[in-house]
Amino acid sequence: MLSCVPVYPIPLSSRPIIQHITFGVHGPSKGDRFIMPNHWCIQLYTYSAEFHVGDSRIDVHPGYASVTPPATEWRFVYPARSMHLVAHFIFPEDAVIDRTIPVMQDLGDDFGRIYQEFTRAMHIWFADPMSADVCLWNILLEMTSPHAHAISLTHQQLLVQKAQTRIEDRLAGEISIASIANELGVSHNHLTRLFKAGTGATVVAYIRKRRAIRARLLLETTNLPMNLIAANIGMEDQRYFSRLIRSELGNTPTEIRRKAQSGKSICPPL
Repeated sequence: MLSCVPVYPIPLSSRPIIQHITFGVHGPSKGDRFIMPNHWCIQLYTYSAEFHVGDSRIDVHPGYASVTPPATEWRFVYPARSMHLVAHFIFPEDAVIDRTIPVMQDLGDDFGRIYQEFTRAMHIWFADPMSADVCLWNILLEMTSPHAHAISLTHQQLLVQKAQTRIEDRLAGEISIASIANELGVSHNHLTRLFKAGTGATVVAYIRKRRAIRARLLLETTNLPMNLIAANIGMEDQRYFSRLIRSELGNTPTEIRRKAQSGKSICPPL
């Protein structure tokens, strides 16, 4: 089942810098949740699994690759013990965003060659990190080329994806569903029907969840006061902010921050 495939801007004007590259082993599990506050993550798959990002679900198959940007939560359902190639990387601060990359794509006939290049980068990384970075750079450039084997989307799925992007850009302010629908050239009712069919959630529920997830990230990775975190997700009312977080995440903002400070990380194991 494929609801929609989010696409993210990526600054490939500069060489990526690998922070860690290895084999990842997970599963079986009914839902492993990951988030990398500061690192991009690329993974190459030789197995089938279920991948969730935001409210989108994508069925993973052998030959697929995923790329997730920093501060983006994703979740896996592993039916069996599963091993994949994985690298965490960053970009220089002055890197210019010049391309976009889908969170998941089918590498098709190129998978074997790219898998070998990725493996080579893993083997040389300790001795020659710059050459390993260049290997990864080439892979990412190929995955953003016009000839990349992107998973195809229907017109309806593209509309939902565009709506999700606009929502993400506006989480710190007021979000008008009617305005987003108007920008996309559809009616308010049509967009809400497409959104529900594509994500399984209403637009309002999706906005609440995305605001809660952004707030949790700020609570766990910064020392910002509660009122500024509330403002960062478009809320001025502290009581409503606390009710939202408790309702969506099962804990109060204070409890979430306390757990993070006690060392209960939600970053993926290496």
